[in-house]
Amino acid sequence: MVDKVVLITADENVRIERVVRRDKIAPEQVRARMSHQLPETEKKQRADFVIYSDDEKPLIDKTKKLIEELIKIRNQQINEAASE
Repeated sequence: MVDKVVLITADENVRIERVVRRDKIAPEQVRARMSHQLPETEKKQRADFVIYSDDEKPLIDKTKKLIEELIKIRNQQINEAASE
């Protein structure tokens, strides 16, 4: 079994803008919510994989690459378990 942590993130201003649009709240309210969450640097440290949702490249391509990597890891684990 593959246990990995994936963080999908964006620049702070992009994240704030997205929440403002989605929830129809003020940017200050979004910042207040964010102040109660783990800092972005700590999230990145805890993640095995980080995908940046920067609106410049489609997420689908990044997600496909991640899935391919996870399959590769899983296959390695299966091969290692079979050889034990």
